[in-house]
Amino acid sequence: MSNQKMLECRFSEKKLDYYANQGLRKVQGWFAADSALVIRQLATAQNHFMITGGVGEIGVHHGKLFILLHLMLRKNERSFAVDIFDKQELNIDKSGKGNLNIFLKNVRDLGGNPDLIDIFEKSSLNVSAEEIISKSGKIRIFSVDGGHTAELTLNDLLIAEQSICDGGIIIIDDYFNAHWPGVSDGVFQFFQKKKSDLIPIIISPNKIFLTHTKYAKDYQSFLKEKLFHMYEKSSIFFGSEVLIFDSPKSRLDEIRKSAFYKKIKNYKLFKSLIVPYAKRIIKSP
Repeated sequence: MSNQKMLECRFSEKKLDYYANQGLRKVQGWFAADSALVIRQLATAQNHFMITGGVGEIGVHHGKLFILLHLMLRKNERSFAVDIFDKQELNIDKSGKGNLNIFLKNVRDLGGNPDLIDIFEKSSLNVSAEEIISKSGKIRIFSVDGGHTAELTLNDLLIAEQSICDGGIIIIDDYFNAHWPGVSDGVFQFFQKKKSDLIPIIISPNKIFLTHTKYAKDYQSFLKEKLFHMYEKSSIFFGSEVLIFDSPKSRLDEIRKSAFYKKIKNYKLFKSLIVPYAKRIIKSP
């Protein structure tokens, strides 16, 4: 894991930056920008760890999160999308309303390439890990955001577990969402029913991230360094340590969490002059 060689990306960093900073707002859906930062850093960590594989999602809706993953593809990697799209009679719990034409238009308009997407237009109950792997290869980032019943969540997690590569990441949406208790029920069943080498490692706004045990500390150390201004605390979740990342409460919080602040915070000049001035500046828009 010490090999620092970076892998060549399919799309420019400029496209990815544009989407993360502006394009996200142009796609209908539900996805916190702070979680996008976490996902980008996890992908960067995979570059450092030399983890390769496809990316994709069950439950893409109009592509809000999917496009971020797609734009992080590297050469020789593909993405996949599983959704019932216009077959809304299969939407058991009415969790979202996808549309294939809108999805593909969003991918094109925001810099992606639909030719690199393997689309499964059907219920995830009728999709297998073998199908995904045969088209897209082993997966390094797999988002689970399909049907929000316990049955569908469990089904999708089992598919994700069997699809990801060694060191792959599974993203679970809406675990803490009070409107969708079936998600937490399905996740609980996943960890209770079988012995899994997957453990939770990160919690961010509305997302939980899982990976294989031997990679947990490496990912956590990487994110704690890169996103120090978003790091809140650690906790225990399903028997494993997780790091919790959230929106910085203010720019002052970012300063207070920095190593520089910790070194100089006790100096008299800093307390009497710089802190009051910084507070006035930070309050300005």
